[in-house]
Amino acid sequence: MTKKNFTPHHHTKKKNAFTTLLGQAVREAVLSEIPRRTPMALESNLVLDPVCGMRIDPNNAATRKHEGMTYYFCSPGCARQFDADPHRLAHRVEKGHAH
Repeated sequence: MTKKNFTPHHHTKKKNAFTTLLGQAVREAVLSEIPRRTPMALESNLVLDPVCGMRIDPNNAATRKHEGMTYYFCSPGCARQFDADPHRLAHRVEKGHAH
């Protein structure tokens, strides 16, 4: 049996070009909605969420004040947990760890 060379039909090439253009448009639309951020390893201003231990950008964080200090949280849920027992959780940050 001989092997035949496959030649795509002309409409296949058009579909691939359309799919490529559509993919590029979708990718650009999605990427335009993602905030531009520096990789976390390069950010020196990250703070520790005392509830979950996540390192976060303080400019985009929920905050609470406790005994004259500001604490930062990755989410409103972590901030609510802090509200339930701020003294215990604030102590975690002072010791430099969470969990």
